Amino acid sequence: MLSKWGATGCEAKWLLQKDEIWTLDGSHTSKYSARMSDPIGSIGARDALDVARRFRDAWANPAVERFVAVLAPEVRLRQPVTPEVRGREAARREFGRLLHWLPDLRGEVDDCSFAGETIFIAWRLRFTLGRGPYELRIVDRIVSRDGLIVERDAYFDSLRFFVATLTRPSAWIPYLRYRGYLPGGDP
Repeated sequence: MLSKWGATGCEAKWLLQKDEIWTLDGSHTSKYSARMSDPIGSIGARDALDVARRFRDAWANPAVERFVAVLAPEVRLRQPVTPEVRGREAARREFGRLLHWLPDLRGEVDDCSFAGETIFIAWRLRFTLGRGPYELRIVDRIVSRDGLIVERDAYFDSLRFFVATLTRPSAWIPYLRYRGYLPGGDP
């Protein structure tokens, strides 16, 4: 749950000691905790926490400008089956098309970890695919600099998503519009 994630995971209070996660008061973390290898007060740790929080907030209540606000001008976004998105303006167009296709899209972060400028976020997207609900589990590898995402690689089961799309005929035309194979995919 987002509230659990915000309360116990990816917070600046975590320390890595002998491959175990401990809070500053000496207790162990929960499964929702962040794993952090940078010292608590380091710039990298604070920037990574900020990026992870803004990522969580953007996907919890999607809006194009919320996504773009966390991206560096030279950002590179990669995921299965689709071409790489390069640059903030291309990302703005892609997020606009995505939200036009899936207006009820919502994301929920389950876990995150980071070391230096690299952040890993395990999360779920929920949306209506065709006429029914669908959940896509994703792990993102994010590289951040100066509090902005410069690189994102998304890992998910694209075959499962493709099969779900194929078995829901009402999803075919909207998906083809979103991918640009048919007109009408732009907001």
